[in-house]
Amino acid sequence: MKLISKTTRTCRGVSFQLAILLLLAASWKLTPLRAAEPIALRAGPVTMVFDADNVFLRYVRIGPHEILRGINAPIRNQNWSTVAPKVSNLRVDSRGDSFDVTFDVQCQDADVDFRYMSGTSNQ
Repeated sequence: MKLISKTTRTCRGVSFQLAILLLLAASWKLTPLRAAEPIALRAGPVTMVFDADNVFLRYVRIGPHEILRGINAPIRNQNWSTVAPKVSNLRVDSRGDSFDVTFDVQCQDADVDFRYMSGTSNQ
């Protein structure tokens, strides 16, 4: 099965092959890449997971009871699409009964360039 025929077809002045390549490149860019494993945090009976790739605090539990599925603050562009965060300077100090997490985030897309420093602590 051929994705691209040998004959050149046009799509509003752009070759059919180029249009296919652009579509493949766009779909590849939208595929999320996982860089880090989620980070388990504990403060006494309270547990949660920090997903650094998506800047998402997930599965907040007290003992066996989930009290909150997740907290995040996505940055959106003018089309309401989420601008992927890039986390840097991630520091985790987990002591079993307490924790501190700090990090920097950059969200950059065509017309969006948003940066912030954040963190969470149980103290």
